[in-house]
Amino acid sequence: MTKTTVLSRSLLKSKHFISLKYKYENSWTGYNENIGDECILGIVELENVEINVFPNPVKDNLYISSNYKLKSVHIFNAMGQKVFFEENYNTNEINVSSLSKGVYFLKLTDMEDRKTIKRFITE
Repeated sequence: MTKTTVLSRSLLKSKHFISLKYKYENSWTGYNENIGDECILGIVELENVEINVFPNPVKDNLYISSNYKLKSVHIFNAMGQKVFFEENYNTNEINVSSLSKGVYFLKLTDMEDRKTIKRFITE
């Protein structure tokens, strides 16, 4: 897989967006997501927060390890379509076996509405 990632911040109607553009299997694609007002370079930097997403790449269950409580979890495909959403998230795993092979973005929101995005690949 040839991958080029461009991360940028743009201000549109007082909102910040994360934009990713990459090449996968000889095709350019991108992703844009509004991640809130209080971010720097498109991603909220959380101090003393450890978030791990594993295994990556994943076949069946994706595990999330974090030292803070999550409120919601979203998964977006490379086209920016929401393919999974769970409010009141209270487990540490997500079954992703039904997702097609490819690149996905995991948007995690904590109880204080801070957001972070992790990339993962399904096999």
